[in-house]
Amino acid sequence: MITPWTVGSFTNEAGADSYATLMGTDQSLLNGRGQDFLPVVWPGFSWAHWQRDNPGPLNKIPRYHGNFMWRQFYNVRNKNVPSVYVAMFDEYDEGTAIAKAAENVSMTPTNLTFVTMDIDGTECTSDFYLRLAGDGGSMVKSNAAKVTTHPTLHTIVTNRSFEVNTASWTLTGSAARSTTTAAEGGVASMKLSAASSYATQTVPIESGKTYYIQVCVNVTARTAGMVVFDTSDKYDGTGQGQVTYSATTGGWQKYTGSFTATNTSITLRCFSDAAFAGTAYFDQIDVRIK
Repeated sequence: MITPWTVGSFTNEAGADSYATLMGTDQSLLNGRGQDFLPVVWPGFSWAHWQRDNPGPLNKIPRYHGNFMWRQFYNVRNKNVPSVYVAMFDEYDEGTAIAKAAENVSMTPTNLTFVTMDIDGTECTSDFYLRLAGDGGSMVKSNAAKVTTHPTLHTIVTNRSFEVNTASWTLTGSAARSTTTAAEGGVASMKLSAASSYATQTVPIESGKTYYIQVCVNVTARTAGMVVFDTSDKYDGTGQGQVTYSATTGGWQKYTGSFTATNTSITLRCFSDAAFAGTAYFDQIDVRIK
């Protein structure tokens, strides 16, 4: 088996397509020799985490939120090559890791700079490239359709930390993005400051899959009533997806749970009841396959 090492040899999707022509030549040559061909796909590249004295650009070969790596998967499938080598699982020092990584700068040390998952402006979960590699592998093995655009969701909950804006959330009553109170992570959170206020977002899920769910709530300044986080009454059992705060607790409180989906979408709700008074904050809302 021959594996040409292509990491760093092209810089964008156009380069990946140009290499695909050479890949076809390699494949034909090896087929004639009776040798197997194992091409390499990789997410992006950066020396900056290793060569600290001469690191070069921090984001030398950008990942383009998965588009770069998916194009390589597509080209492999298009050549009907039955297997592929993913570089690399945990090679963080060269910026090629697909293992979990910091999603944004709030997850990194303040005295160093890293390539975070959102470096090109698109929010991605820490496990995005693990999921992308799974989807790409399925396509290469012909267990999934050959498509030019990756089907992997960058994140199930869009703007789950309210860092960007509130376009993905439907707000009623007093619900508003806040940057005036320290967030649980990053610089923003969702603030409720009156009764009967809601922030909601409908997200896709897959029936039969088990999901992890998380929310952080701060009710230090609540004076009456209660605030609730739930999944629009879909999964309200103990530990499944609903949490209620009807008493004042200090600082940020994290709730985590899990549920097995029986439908294809849920509506996440952060809301205050009719008796609520004071202020409450929501942050770090997450839903992902467990």
